[in-house]
Amino acid sequence: MTIAPATPAIEKLPADNTHLIGGEWLPAAGGEVIDVINPATTDVLRTVPRGAAADIDAAVQAATAAFPA
Repeated sequence: MTIAPATPAIEKLPADNTHLIGGEWLPAAGGEVIDVINPATTDVLRTVPRGAAADIDAAVQAATAAFPA
């Protein structure tokens, strides 16, 4: 059985408000964020980008470029 650590190692998480597209940590194109909350303490652990259509397009383009035709 796996037990979650009492204190998550949040320093190992990527920078606030970034998502991985094409091997780079990038902020959301629209700049909006979502708080990630620890349900046990209600502390905000990080903020993550609220992706929109432009972010999806960038991710699809990066994924397409990563694979040969």
